[in-house]
Amino acid sequence: MMILSTITCYKLLVIVIVAECFCIMGKIYIVTRKKRGSGNLSTNGLLRPWYSEETTILNNTGNFNRDHGNIPETSTKSRVNYSGNDNNNIHNGRDDIIIPGKYAWIPYPVKRKPNGPFTLKTSDGLVIKYTNYTFFPLTFNSSYIINNPNICRDVKNLTFLIMVHTAVPHFIQRQELRETWANPRLLKSHSSRILFLVGRTENETVQRSLETESKQFQDIVQGDFIDDYHNLTHKGVLGYRWITEYCQNAKFILKIDDDVFVNIFRVIHTLLPIFKKGERKIACRLNKRVIMYRQGKFAVDPDYFPGLNYFPLTYCPGPFVLMPMSIVPEMFEAAKTVPFHWIDDFYLFGVLPNEIRRVLFFALTDVNNSEETALKCYLGDKPCNYLAAYGWTPGVMYKYWNSTLNKHKELVEKYAINQNSLVMESSLKK
Repeated sequence: MMILSTITCYKLLVIVIVAECFCIMGKIYIVTRKKRGSGNLSTNGLLRPWYSEETTILNNTGNFNRDHGNIPETSTKSRVNYSGNDNNNIHNGRDDIIIPGKYAWIPYPVKRKPNGPFTLKTSDGLVIKYTNYTFFPLTFNSSYIINNPNICRDVKNLTFLIMVHTAVPHFIQRQELRETWANPRLLKSHSSRILFLVGRTENETVQRSLETESKQFQDIVQGDFIDDYHNLTHKGVLGYRWITEYCQNAKFILKIDDDVFVNIFRVIHTLLPIFKKGERKIACRLNKRVIMYRQGKFAVDPDYFPGLNYFPLTYCPGPFVLMPMSIVPEMFEAAKTVPFHWIDDFYLFGVLPNEIRRVLFFALTDVNNSEETALKCYLGDKPCNYLAAYGWTPGVMYKYWNSTLNKHKELVEKYAINQNSLVMESSLKK
């Protein structure tokens, strides 16, 4: 019995040594993600936010050849980025990720095998290599965790659907939008509804609060993907899908982040008239000739657009984008066949419009990207004429709103239901 046990131990030791040598020589690790409490392999994108498979082969570099920064074993710091996506969800689950010495999350789709190449053809006829590896957004056919399908149904001719990219724990930001310029009861000659898009959280308390909020306001849609900065493309495609399924009665889609204030009266008065009937146009503050970083926070995998130093397409930054609803179903269909790119603005407002063709861009100059500058403008003596401005500090949205109501009285009187009651309500938020 002792001899058999000794032989068995030696066999196990040999197996361990051989396996370790294989890992060192090949510099490859198999990483698997287990579901909490279930013991089963997760195939719903908890570890790999971009697509789902049971095992993933990684290069053993500690940071996956990406300069996104791993989280040390002892770190408990949560990071919330400016565009409203909580990275804490993935970091809370890092104990389930098997990586020697460090814990990390995976910032890109991990390559299995080439099934490309896939190319992009620009509007001027230039053909550009996109990537050899074709992965697609999770959200064009995944289930909704929370859905409110009736957001648009009570309005026959809806002027705006305000589509907001927000993070699960941003309860205050969502409420500030509901109580100011995005209030669905605000307009008298036009109509608007608001849609908040979120991903999944593993924090059960936060999830319950989100479900309570959804029951109260019925304006939240939650997709089945981790709510993370690198999953914003999934969030955007989820929005395109939801609009295609539930809100084709809207004339315009106004996409914003949850820290953006919009002078909705100026949008109606000055921006809507540039859209002619049937015109395929997107209005935003355009990004042209944007550097394509290969390292750092915004790193693009070298397998995407190899040899290029700049993004090959003009595209819209995501904080403020206005477009006709009519092009959204086409872009959603395109997302089923155009490979995923994690830079969401580039994919949602550059690659997909390029793919469906005949989409024009209208460049805006009065979209602000500095809260400090915007505050000086709104709190100054003169009316502030920004169409949109950042307002990520709690309470700043109300300051912008009060200034708009008091200094744009002619537009407020023309488009708002009751100017006096709005001013009275807003004064309570100062």
